[in-house]
Amino acid sequence: MSEQAMKKGTVCLHGGQAPDPATNARAVPIYQSTSFVFNDTDHAARLFGLQEFGNIYTRLMNPTCDVLEKRMAMLEGGSGGLAVASGQAAESLAILNIAQSGQNIVSSASLYGGTYNLFHYTFPKFGIEGRFVDQADPGFLFGFGEGLGADLRGEMAQEGQRLVLGEALQVIGDVGGVQVGDLIGPR
Repeated sequence: MSEQAMKKGTVCLHGGQAPDPATNARAVPIYQSTSFVFNDTDHAARLFGLQEFGNIYTRLMNPTCDVLEKRMAMLEGGSGGLAVASGQAAESLAILNIAQSGQNIVSSASLYGGTYNLFHYTFPKFGIEGRFVDQADPGFLFGFGEGLGADLRGEMAQEGQRLVLGEALQVIGDVGGVQVGDLIGPR
């Protein structure tokens, strides 16, 4: 059965993985190896040069994680996935891919303590300012600062919507045609 024809339940069980050709086992094996061998030095050079896809070291890539990442991508309709060891690692990767030193992020003030500490204490060490807004306050859009025009802020606040940041970005884009990147600007 092609992966495109699989229903979600089947993808959850079998997506991103083929039965083992040597044993015909259907379950995903758990690879507990920390490192992998290379066919020869040229093979190693291609892997380390990112010219060829393959396993180098389990912190970078692991066949068991690869199946999980492929399944998640299939379920979400993505082109690829990345599994990390914690939610905070995922948050860090997400923010560090869209913000850089001298920029800021705007977040709800209603955060779990670890995430608040990440945004308030850790990211500033990288030059990324965390701004916190109360999304229950209709004026919360002023937390976006210069990245969002006053007319659009006023229009959004008048709608009186209680939004979390992701929903706010979607609505802002719909209302004003603002790109998410426009909201991440200089301090």
